[in-house]
Amino acid sequence: MGCSSRLRALALGSVLLAGCAAAGEDHLTKGDRFLGDGKVADARAEYRIALRESRRPPEELLWKLGLLDLDERDLTSARAELDALLKRDASWRQPVAHAYLLFAARWFKAGDSFNAVLAVQAARTAQPGANLGPFAYDVGDAYFEQPDYERAVEQYLAGISMAPGLDPAARYRLALALDRLGRWPQAVRHYRAFLAQGGRAADTREARYHLGEAAFRTAQASFLEHRYEDALENLEVMLESGEPETRLDDAWFLVGELRYRGGDEPGAEAAFVKVLELAPSSSSRLYGDAERRLLDIRIGGAS
Repeated sequence: MGCSSRLRALALGSVLLAGCAAAGEDHLTKGDRFLGDGKVADARAEYRIALRESRRPPEELLWKLGLLDLDERDLTSARAELDALLKRDASWRQPVAHAYLLFAARWFKAGDSFNAVLAVQAARTAQPGANLGPFAYDVGDAYFEQPDYERAVEQYLAGISMAPGLDPAARYRLALALDRLGRWPQAVRHYRAFLAQGGRAADTREARYHLGEAAFRTAQASFLEHRYEDALENLEVMLESGEPETRLDDAWFLVGELRYRGGDEPGAEAAFVKVLELAPSSSSRLYGDAERRLLDIRIGGAS
């Protein structure tokens, strides 16, 4: 029986049994009658008694009680019942996983990310091969807010891999998580991917700022590691973004250093001149350093 068929069977069976006489009925039948009458709490109580009194509970009882426990957000009890069901018959894997995901979607929408994440994890256990890509974005958001950036990155990457394009803004949140982990080269890549696909104007402005900052940090690290080409590439990314404005003079100074070391004196001179234009004060250390570099270049070129 498929997932939707079983879900329909639960509702239909409850309605049909609602007309049964109360006299002499067992707890399972009584629970079905209560459920048909809309008395969910009473039905759950009767199912619970039936479960305790049965050495080998019927599969339908485990299924019904598991769904009712999920409806009460009692994941511990629901997992005990649904795990027992799966041990009895593996053909329930798909409907059980589907049930977990239905409730996960409901709970994410209600803002209960804690239980929603647990439900997605339970669905993954129930049906390991299921494509949970659409839910990976929501799980990633939940981890991002904790904050648990490592797990958020894992989930965003899973979502982008299994359900690409479903949540374009997730690319930005992925970049932010990588940024906060200090994984700046990867953050730069995903900031650029987010900006390339477009987005809300506010997000785009903020992303340009974070892109520039991450690119500058990457360039600094590359410079210290003597990877000068990589440093220049990232400085170009930063300067193209135009952000952060307060560090543009530092970026141009580093460009000048790299051009000079690479033998490109005209390029270095142009970069140091740019520093003089952008430096907040002629008395700043950076302004003085740029003047000295320009003097060295001009004296060296004249000799």
